[in-house]
Amino acid sequence: MHIFIAADVQKWEDLCSKPEILNPLSFHTRWQALQIHVQIKNFFTHSGIDDEGYLQKQHELYSHLLGLNQELIQQLRKYIASPEFSSMDFRTRIVTLSGLESRNWESPFYEEECVDSLVQDLLSIMPGDTVGLQNVGPEKVHHEITPFGALLHLAARLEVHPQDVFFDVGSGHGLVGLFVHLLTGLKIRGVEYQQVLADYGNSVATHLNFNDVHFTSGDALDADISEGTIFFLFTPFFGTLMDSFLPKLKKHATEKQIRVASFGDCTLRIAKESWLIPSSDTELHRFKIAIFTSSL
Repeated sequence: MHIFIAADVQKWEDLCSKPEILNPLSFHTRWQALQIHVQIKNFFTHSGIDDEGYLQKQHELYSHLLGLNQELIQQLRKYIASPEFSSMDFRTRIVTLSGLESRNWESPFYEEECVDSLVQDLLSIMPGDTVGLQNVGPEKVHHEITPFGALLHLAARLEVHPQDVFFDVGSGHGLVGLFVHLLTGLKIRGVEYQQVLADYGNSVATHLNFNDVHFTSGDALDADISEGTIFFLFTPFFGTLMDSFLPKLKKHATEKQIRVASFGDCTLRIAKESWLIPSSDTELHRFKIAIFTSSL
């Protein structure tokens, strides 16, 4: 085996030799192994070095591990649809399956983690269609996936009430709202500039029978945000657009107290608003969730 990939091959084989990797619930161990397998495959594909039939020999095991993960995803979807579903139990299952029991939740969410793969697989129910995507133009940010570990941390920190409505500003495919609904049971609203992305989120919500989850397509500056009590922003826009949206949010906050959760570069801009008070456990960091409460 080539010296440049030998260490990864050894990691793959060590993980695959663990008996628990075939346990249906060992999603995290399989995820680690599958990530390494992809690295090995990419190395041989791009280097032009002969793998001497190694990948072909491992293909059956690789496919079997993928199949076990898909079986687990199907079981989770059945659980979500069952009368036994509870948000608290679901949260515990996601943490356990993703190997997050020992994670330091105060550390930043820099890189993709196992939970991101798990939740994306779980909620990727409908075929994605990007044909209708538009150029979002200046000051709007192209769609990015919010770290689902950060949303787990947000759900654990938020004190939610039955009347709360979670409003996702720049909701993309709707995955944030769908996941937060599963974690909290809250009513979800969102606005997304791209029609095709909003449609996707609504299709998944319909498929899962989430009657309290809905996304609209349009400009956030024109959107009806009157239902929202908890707003989430993962830097949907910046510059003059953000400068125009925050006064809209402030006007809404004169009618009811709201909370604003943010992730990404927008956190430091939001922190400049004197009417928004950061929670005691909030650290202003672009790769951490910040929570603010209005004080008008």
